[in-house]
Amino acid sequence: NFFNFFLSKETLAISLADLGFFSDALVCYDELEVFHSERKLILSQDNVEFASILPSDNYISGTDIDSVNWKKFRQLIHQSQISLYEFQIYIFSRQLYLLLEIKDIAQILDRLKTFVCYFSAFNSVEEQIKIQWKFESYRFVLDRIKLDVCVSELARGPSLFLVDILFSMTSVYL
Repeated sequence: NFFNFFLSKETLAISLADLGFFSDALVCYDELEVFHSERKLILSQDNVEFASILPSDNYISGTDIDSVNWKKFRQLIHQSQISLYEFQIYIFSRQLYLLLEIKDIAQILDRLKTFVCYFSAFNSVEEQIKIQWKFESYRFVLDRIKLDVCVSELARGPSLFLVDILFSMTSVYL
């Protein structure tokens, strides 16, 4: 069962993070993400182990990434009632917080891009909700890495994705 494997692997990741081995903990979450992706391809069914694609309450927010949701998502995992969306949010949020500890801004921006592209592919979500979700997600992550740090990243070399993020954030509500 994927969830039993997940819980075992995550227990290791949490233990490693508690000991300050953030890079090793990140590897555990990366392995879970890859294993899940490969499993989905092999089974070619999105909902094999998930309750649904989207949350049952149909509330989707870019701030779901916040760590305050970890307990809720872990309970849903334990009960095998988590949606595919909530699972991806949980994995990304754990990776984000580990990358913040490592202070790898480039990796955070790269993973944010992948994460947002993944969510944007959900056809069952209205376009306006996707736009709002993207804005909230970008803003949440940029608040965590501090915009001044991003500007210093730009000074070292062009980060086209960061420019894209800032442009899309401003253009959404113009």
